[in-house]
Amino acid sequence: MRKDFEKLFSVLTPPEPSPELFGCVMKAIYDQQILARARRKFLVFSSLAAASIAGAVLAFIALWQSFAQSGAIQFISLIFSDTGAVLALFQDYMLSVWETLPVLDLAVFFAVMFVFLYSLKYLFTTAEIVFKPSHPFHF
Repeated sequence: MRKDFEKLFSVLTPPEPSPELFGCVMKAIYDQQILARARRKFLVFSSLAAASIAGAVLAFIALWQSFAQSGAIQFISLIFSDTGAVLALFQDYMLSVWETLPVLDLAVFFAVMFVFLYSLKYLFTTAEIVFKPSHPFHF
């Protein structure tokens, strides 16, 4: 019986993989690498967005406190209460406002907001790749 099988298999040609198989396997590996890279980026940018939200809250509190301490709110509210005086002494008024603005706190707040918006932009682009339902590796 063993000789019959050996004879049968010696006559049959071994099956050959299709020529497209290598390309399909390489594409699947490439897609899996893209998905893994997108998942890592999604994790990094979501962490960065969460940290920048916390930083933005702290920076906003510090900015609000420095606005209250510097008296810039009183100068800015003068626009609404006495517009005629502000227009008559516009240059002096603007210099007073510029002198009382908490520039460092404003810069920190806007820097944190820039980081938040930057991370949010890349968070949405990577989320589109990671959570795409038509992706062949979506689980």
